[in-house]
Amino acid sequence: MDNFITVWDFILFPIYFLIVYAFATVIKNRNIATNIAYEYYVKGLLAKILGGFVFCCIYIFYYKGGDSTAYWKFSGFLVNMMSKNFSVYLDIMAGNLTMQNYYYFDSTTGFPEYWKDAQSFSTIRFTSPLYLLTIQSYFACTLLLSTLSYSGIWRLYLLFTREFPGLERQFAIAILFFPSLLFWGSGIMKDTYTLSAACWFTYSIYMVFVRREKIVPNIFWIIATTYVMISFKPYIFIALLPGTLVWVSFKRVQKIKSPVFKALAAPVVIAAFFLIGTLVLSSLSSDLKQYSSVDNMLNKAVVSQSDLKQDYYQGNSFDIGGFDGTIGGVFSKFPLAVTAGLFRPFIFEAKNPVMFISGIENTFLLIFTLVFLFRVGPIKVLKYIFKEPLLLFSLTFAIFFAFGIGLSTSNFGALVRYKIPCIPFYLSSLYIIREYFEKQEIVNDNKSG
Repeated sequence: MDNFITVWDFILFPIYFLIVYAFATVIKNRNIATNIAYEYYVKGLLAKILGGFVFCCIYIFYYKGGDSTAYWKFSGFLVNMMSKNFSVYLDIMAGNLTMQNYYYFDSTTGFPEYWKDAQSFSTIRFTSPLYLLTIQSYFACTLLLSTLSYSGIWRLYLLFTREFPGLERQFAIAILFFPSLLFWGSGIMKDTYTLSAACWFTYSIYMVFVRREKIVPNIFWIIATTYVMISFKPYIFIALLPGTLVWVSFKRVQKIKSPVFKALAAPVVIAAFFLIGTLVLSSLSSDLKQYSSVDNMLNKAVVSQSDLKQDYYQGNSFDIGGFDGTIGGVFSKFPLAVTAGLFRPFIFEAKNPVMFISGIENTFLLIFTLVFLFRVGPIKVLKYIFKEPLLLFSLTFAIFFAFGIGLSTSNFGALVRYKIPCIPFYLSSLYIIREYFEKQEIVNDNKSG
């Protein structure tokens, strides 16, 4: 197995698992008396660890290696650099991928790949401390990453359960137990880091600007998770920011009691937050690179979709039709792109067992959505969305993120990974709207009775 499995896997994995389980049990017992959501804390963590374990098995025994095992292997080379030249290691960890630093690697350290791909190499940088803690255990390293990334997932769950108590089970399905989140969001991949960071970011925005609690530590987490998203996948941060601004500004306006003052203040508050957003994007333009302007993003979507259709993807691709790099050309593909981003691959498009499982999941999501829309109706859906700022943010982010992914991705293997950040927001939004609808139906029945 190309040394993917060593004796350390059999020693360290069970040791770390027992330690993690013990700590998780303590955390659950300390909090469950005051927060019923903690009933799912240990269950969710165990599910995530299982997802990471299955991910390892698939990559070792089915794929015979891949990006994940390469990231892990090259993290070991970076750890070797730590012992050879600690100052160079720190410089690389800071993201300085200069050729001067690369020349310090030799046959004693090993030569890591992805050096010219800063986003991919971020996985190596961030994973190297975990590699150090787990020696040469791919499974134990994945277990630690699954556990650490669970912190962000759990905080998104806490956010939704705090705002909408009574839906703990539904949110657990959408956030903690959804199969693709457990599989693609638990291994040593960019997706694990970015999914957790997006969830942490959302929770910290909520704590700072909505709840106004623990402001200092959550400002730190906003900055830290922004750095993580930009390091790996800047477009996730770009997708989150507009919806976040709408959410926060609408929430501030909603708290104004006087209807007259609310009408006067609304445009000022919204404009102020969007000015802040513009300043943030401007200050990060050098880090965002090809995502720093609308034109750049549109051109990148055209290039990305064209590339992912190439023959070297072995037919594991789909086509929503060509488009040019104009706003009109891009939005002409909105229905097809959103459908692809949320519901593809369909079962009949699957060409391997992994895609087939994804197809089953997508079938559930599609049927759930169709039944939901038929029962609630589009008009009431819009009414409920604009009633609740968090719901407006969540569903807007999910739909437009799915649109972006469906537009720029034509390869199913990439699609099933790229889309996972939108799934917990999308499915949670549907559960919230359904709850609003059912409560209204009860009220109407009581009135008619």
